[in-house]
Amino acid sequence: MLAEQSERWQLFYEKTWAERAEYMRSLLNTGKYNTMQIISMLEKKQRFFQLAIIRSKNNDENNADNQNADVRWLPIRFDAKKEHRMFNGVPMIKHVGLLGNLVSVPFYTQCRIDQLLIDLIDTTGPYDAVIELGCGYGRNLFNIFYGGGPTDICYFGGEYTKSGEEICRDLATATPSMKTQFFHFNHLEPDLSIIREKFERVFIFTVHTIEQVTRIPDNWFSAVSKVAPFVRCVHIEPFGFQATQLGPLSKIHKESFVKNQWNMNFYENFLNAKDRNEIEIEDCLIENLYSTDICNMSSFAVWKHGEDRFPPHIIE
Repeated sequence: MLAEQSERWQLFYEKTWAERAEYMRSLLNTGKYNTMQIISMLEKKQRFFQLAIIRSKNNDENNADNQNADVRWLPIRFDAKKEHRMFNGVPMIKHVGLLGNLVSVPFYTQCRIDQLLIDLIDTTGPYDAVIELGCGYGRNLFNIFYGGGPTDICYFGGEYTKSGEEICRDLATATPSMKTQFFHFNHLEPDLSIIREKFERVFIFTVHTIEQVTRIPDNWFSAVSKVAPFVRCVHIEPFGFQATQLGPLSKIHKESFVKNQWNMNFYENFLNAKDRNEIEIEDCLIENLYSTDICNMSSFAVWKHGEDRFPPHIIE
């Protein structure tokens, strides 16, 4: 099966990452902020604004050739009743997708992916390197480093967009004690040969990045597993509907992915790689990590390759 990615979404992510990069670089150039302050400033902006591509009247949303389309920050329209808002208009609740259902939670509740990853690194480590594939502007990597993750190992970020790769390097200059390397990575052609160090144990993860590729190649897991003698890989991706439907939102989730031409074969390839003995599956939990995008619920999968000399510390 040929791997695929929609040109429409390639254009969208190139433009929106470039806009985020411009915003963060403007803060970095002042010399007033460190890496985490800049990331936090962007997160603050994204609590109330979202990026959208504004196309000309002569181009519809499916026209990927509209290179001159504008990218703008638009206010998020919150679906909250007046009695569910604070005096300044900020919502007290938000709706999220969890286990196939719509759930209401406090507006300032967060799904702390960085803490999940730090705890997994601690309980299954030590590792020689941490690698994120599809790292965007490096938020997860910087959060791990600043949030209690190891400070004496290498952090690698593979990113498809040029603007994302460049802003990662720029942000890293404000954290000189962090050993980083950023490189171009394409899920359609998974290649980690740029990592030339002879690492023994490597921790890899992806967070809502495979979602953008309609079909990943059959060799994705095999290619990624070869970066070191022992590899553990964590996926926080919206693949749950490919495995089962837990509730009404699971059906909406699938319909949204079909419409947007987002990923439809992660789970199939995940199981096939296990059957070919390319990987050993350690865990798989469906739609257990909530997402504020109710059509894009996160599922959790972990696999390993190679002999593990350090069995996980089981927390009772």
